[in-house]
Amino acid sequence: MRELVILAALVSALHAASLHKDSDVGYKCQADQDKNATLAAERFINEHHRHGYKFKFVSLDSRSAEKKIDPCEVVLRITLEETECHITSPKPLDQCTTRSEAETKVTAKCNVTVSSFKGKASVESYICDTEAASHKILVTKCPDCPSLLPLHDPKGLESVQSALKKFNKDSSHASYFKLLEVGRIRTQWMSFGQSFFAEFAIMETNCSKEEASQKPEACKALCGDKARYGFCESSKFGTPVQGVEGLEVECKVYEAQVYISITHLNWNSKSSQRETVNSMDPTAIQDINQGMITPIARDMEAMITKRKHLTKGAVQNMLAMTTKRKHLAKGAVQNMQGMTTKRKHLTKGAVLNMQGMTTKRKHLAKGAVQNMLAMTTKTKHLAKGAVQNIHTTVQKALQGFQNQHLRDTMNSHAMAL
Repeated sequence: MRELVILAALVSALHAASLHKDSDVGYKCQADQDKNATLAAERFINEHHRHGYKFKFVSLDSRSAEKKIDPCEVVLRITLEETECHITSPKPLDQCTTRSEAETKVTAKCNVTVSSFKGKASVESYICDTEAASHKILVTKCPDCPSLLPLHDPKGLESVQSALKKFNKDSSHASYFKLLEVGRIRTQWMSFGQSFFAEFAIMETNCSKEEASQKPEACKALCGDKARYGFCESSKFGTPVQGVEGLEVECKVYEAQVYISITHLNWNSKSSQRETVNSMDPTAIQDINQGMITPIARDMEAMITKRKHLTKGAVQNMLAMTTKRKHLAKGAVQNMQGMTTKRKHLTKGAVLNMQGMTTKRKHLAKGAVQNMLAMTTKTKHLAKGAVQNIHTTVQKALQGFQNQHLRDTMNSHAMAL
């Protein structure tokens, strides 16, 4: 892995060195010179981007300058938009048009580190995130426009294979072409069914059409300046009618050109599942002037030394953070112990209070029992007195009754006489 990183750094440095020769405008990391840096970043990204389409610079969103004297260094946050030109197309970028909203525009947000190398803009590194426009927004603005499909959609890929087969069958080229990559697949529902619109790149193989018809999997793609690449657009309309497919395909095949794949590790895509090609043409390195490699190798050694110092500083920071965490953890334990002791004292006090309340309740209950006993005794005495009063009253009533009866009897005898 370390060798791969060093190789990537070497290739990037070699490309940056060659970039300066084509530029005659100075760059000293000044804000008023950022236009030169963004153009250099645009070119660098497109030359290192090995899949999909070329991107065109749209805006500079922000900048942050490193506090360094020599070489100065600036991190630019830029926005790019996808064009209709595939990376295999030799058409210059200024002749490529960006996509409209109806085609589902793709935007790239990139962080690019640019420094001043011998007074010229030099791209040190970059990382980009791409994202397609929202499908919901597209539907509100253009309900009838085809919508973008994932590159692995089965029916979409089937339409690509059918289109490639048709091209190889109908084209006047003697060589057999195979699929390089799928760039886009869109779909649209029509009155006669679901239609697919695809864009894909093709590459020439070492087989003729006749040879490929026997064993197409044995055909290998041509490499380097021997290879011819092409770009195709296909349309597959609805379902087959009476066994005949509504299929159209148009391909542009470019003449063989120097096509060097350079290791690229910093392109991230949210809108599609594109893999990164990590390869390099050995003949490209052999053609580089040996005198150019020496200063670049020194620069690489300086970069490695800088990374070592940065790594050492990072380790020291981690140790300091670990020590700080230990102190914080120790303090947290002490606080927890203090809180536990406080809780113990509070619990002990609560127990004592509960014991006091229990004792008080016992005394209150005892007093209540005594009061109840006293009230019972008093009630008994009152009841006894009431009985005695009733007995006396009854006796008096009987005595009165007897006396009255006696008087009545005596009066009766007196009247009889």
